[in-house]
Amino acid sequence: ARQAEPAGHPHWEILQWEKPVNLPLDDESFDLVSASHVLEHLEDDAGALDEWIRLVRPGGHLLIILPSNEVLFPGSKHLRTYEVSQFAARLSSLGLERVAVDEHQRFDWAWKHRFLILFQRRGFLPKMLIDVPRTLSFLPAQLVSWRILDAVDRGLEKVGMPSSSIAYVFRKPRGA
Repeated sequence: ARQAEPAGHPHWEILQWEKPVNLPLDDESFDLVSASHVLEHLEDDAGALDEWIRLVRPGGHLLIILPSNEVLFPGSKHLRTYEVSQFAARLSSLGLERVAVDEHQRFDWAWKHRFLILFQRRGFLPKMLIDVPRTLSFLPAQLVSWRILDAVDRGLEKVGMPSSSIAYVFRKPRGA
């Protein structure tokens, strides 16, 4: 993110803390607060949500990405799972307006873990016979446009293939 500093933003800043509550930041100081695959690991998920909402400016957005299918995350350190409609209702009950709930994230897991797969086996022969073909299967997703991926993703949804992640985009109302 530091390398991606957008032109015209001389005060681009990245901050990180160990716990997502009681952050030393002003109320309503961000246009966007995002957390990708974080909330399911936190003991105090309600406290984290309250804090993130506190930080979003009226008219700003909260983007939360959560796993949607625990089968895809064996051996995870997730403390809880979230059912889509219940979590969306929870965000609404906190005073946020729903913008989108995107369940079309089937390529997310494969993209993130393609390099880990390459290095999970020891020995030249197992790597060549197992890991390289598996990694090559990720290449098409990296070479095509997002519009094509979205079309493929919608087709996979129709045949019942589960998504790996769900993105929740909610807006803090103006005057809230």
